[in-house]
Amino acid sequence: MTLAEEGYGLFGTLEACARAAGVKPDSEEFDEAAALVGLPYCRVLDLYVDPETKRRAEELCFAQAHRALIC
Repeated sequence: MTLAEEGYGLFGTLEACARAAGVKPDSEEFDEAAALVGLPYCRVLDLYVDPETKRRAEELCFAQAHRALIC
C-alpha cells in the first residue's frame, strides 16, 4: 500500500518521501519539490497551495491575501 492509499494525500506523501530522503520540510529543497508536484509555497499565505490560489494571493495586498482562499 502506498502512502497516498494510506490517507496521506499528495502533500503528506511528499513530506514523508522528503523526510526519508533527508530533506527537511520548510526548506528551499522541499519548496522546490512541492512546486514540482503542483503545490507551490505561497509566502504571503504561508501555505502550500495550487498555482491559481498563489497567483490570486500575490496579486492582493498582504492584509487581503486570505481572500484568495475564498474563490
